Amino acid sequence: MHAYSLLLFGLLFFVLSLSIEPSEASMLVEWDTEFKQSVANGNGEAHSVFWKRYSASKRYTRIEDEKGHIILIDYALPTLYRFTKQSTACEKYALEDPGSEYPAAGDSPVSQQDHLCRLLGSIRVSPSSETGEVAGFKAKKTQVYFGADIRMFQMLAPPVLTVLGQNFTERQVNYMIRQDVPHFAILKDLAGHHEPVFQANPLLRQIDPVGLINVLNGFYVQAGERGKTATTEIMNQIHLKVYDKTFFIVPASCIKNP
Repeated sequence: MHAYSLLLFGLLFFVLSLSIEPSEASMLVEWDTEFKQSVANGNGEAHSVFWKRYSASKRYTRIEDEKGHIILIDYALPTLYRFTKQSTACEKYALEDPGSEYPAAGDSPVSQQDHLCRLLGSIRVSPSSETGEVAGFKAKKTQVYFGADIRMFQMLAPPVLTVLGQNFTERQVNYMIRQDVPHFAILKDLAGHHEPVFQANPLLRQIDPVGLINVLNGFYVQAGERGKTATTEIMNQIHLKVYDKTFFIVPASCIKNP
C-alpha cells in the first residue's frame, strides 16, 4: 500500500511538472542583430554600428532598436504601431485585412498608392549555389529583388512610397540563409500563421523578417545591401523567452488614435 501511494504521488508530481513547464505556445522567439552602415560623404565614408532586437510570437512581432524606437505588429487585428519608450506619442497603421480581395483587372480601379504598394511589394528570388560562413556556420546565399515588377514600367527614377511610417523603393538585398538555426521550426510555424497578413500586406515582409521565411525557404542570418548607404545586418544570438503580455502593451495614445 505504501509503494502504491508513492507511485500515485510520483505520477501526480509528473503531471504537475508538465503543467508548470512552459509550452511552445506560451513562448516567443527573440533574436538580436547588429547593423553596420557606411555612408559616402565629401570626406570619404562615415561608419556607424547599431543593433535591433526582434521578438516574435503567435500574435505579435516586436522590433526595438538601441534608441528605444519600437515597432509592434499585431497580426490579430491586424495593426502596426510605432512608438518609443521615452514618449507617449504613437503612430497607428491599420493593415489590410486578409479577408479583403485586391481588385482584379477590369474591376473598379485601385488608388495609385495601392497599385504602387503591390509593385514595390513584389519579390523576385534568385537562389545561388554559393555558400559562405556566418559566425562559423555554413549558410547559403540568396539574392532578393524587392519591387521586381517595377521594371515592367518605364520610369525616369525609382519610385519612393511612404507607408507604414517608412520609405519603400526598389532594392536588391543579398541574404545568407540557414534552415538549422535554433527554434527554426517555431519560426516557420509563425511564418505560416501570419502568411495571410503578409499576402494582403506585401510590404510588411520588408519590416518583419518572419515574413521572409517562406519566401527564402530559410531564416536569414546575414543581409547585405549596397547603394549610397551600404548596410550589413548580422544575427548575433537567438533564444526562446517566456511569453509576457506586458511586453506587447502599447501606449494609451495608440488606442485613442484612429
